[in-house]
Parts: sequence; structure tokens; C-alpha cells
Amino acid sequence: MDKSTLSKYQQNRQEIIQLAEEIKMLRERLGAPGTQRMTGMPSTHTGVGDPTGNGAAVLVDLCDLYQERIFKLCVQQMEIENALKQLDGELRTIIRYRYICGYKWETICNKLGSEEYGPMDWTTVHRKHRKALQQLAEIA
Repeated sequence: MDKSTLSKYQQNRQEIIQLAEEIKMLRERLGAPGTQRMTGMPSTHTGVGDPTGNGAAVLVDLCDLYQERIFKLCVQQMEIENALKQLDGELRTIIRYRYICGYKWETICNKLGSEEYGPMDWTTVHRKHRKALQQLAEIA
């Protein structure tokens, strides 16, 4: 596993959220009552078929497509999580802070530091990051 794979985690999370919102909106549309013509006159066959039914079918197909994409994104995230759990605690924390939480290096140094000694040295964090990436490369 490399940095580009790890970097996809946040993108995947954002896409999952967006797709879930789309699905919710589409399902609300599906549940909304359709408009009906109230002229009292019988309608003639225009060869279009059932536009309401066809529209609903398209919305259902779109929901299914979005669900399938969410599933694939979740599988990718699960692969990353399974690899991360094989790292030692501090190495896993550095990778999680950087790629999953999206923290900048300065924030990571501060979070890994202590009150007594202050932030962790930038060089130390990068050395441990490099070590974590090497271990992840061996896992994958």
C-alpha cells in the first residue's frame, strides 16, 4: 500500500457522503406523489408509455448505481483499515492523522508531543511516517 492509495481514503469518504445525500434526495422524489392531469377527459395514447413509471424506474436504477459505488468505496476503505491495523500504535496513529484525518504535519507533531516535552520533532515524525509506509508496502 502506498501514499496514493492512502490518500484516496478522504476522497472516498467525501464521495460516500455525497452519494448518500443523492440517494436520500432520489428516494424522497420517489416517495413524492406524482402530478396528475385532472381534465376529466380520457387521454389518448401518444406512444410515450408511462412517463411516471419510467421516471421512477430511472430513479431506482440511479439509486442502485449509487449504492453499488458506495459499496466499492467502502471495500477500498476496509482494505486500508485492515492494513493499518497491522501497524504498531504510533505508526498507525501517524498514518491515520495524515491520511484519514487529513492533518497537516505541524498538527501531527503537536498531537504526538507531550505537555512536558512539547511537540514531537518534525524529523522524528517524518522518519516514523517513512517507516510506516515501508511496513504498509510490505503488507500489501
